[in-house]
Amino acid sequence: MKENIHAALKAIADFFKEKTKEIRAFWNENGQQLLQAFSNIWSGIKAATLPVLKELVSAVKKIAPDHKVNFLSNL
Repeated sequence: MKENIHAALKAIADFFKEKTKEIRAFWNENGQQLLQAFSNIWSGIKAATLPVLKELVSAVKKIAPDHKVNFLSNL
């Protein structure tokens, strides 16, 4: 029984070691491209949403000029 448990745990550990090795190899090969892709996506989202947010801040300031809108004034 003890040998079976030991063999099972070793098989699980070997499996995770192999998958970790595969993930590292994938990241080493493709990591920079993935980071660049996510950076490009984020830049696109920011470029699309920032003007809309600035217009919303402007509209809120015109509608409610007496109220502070400090949390949006940094946009």
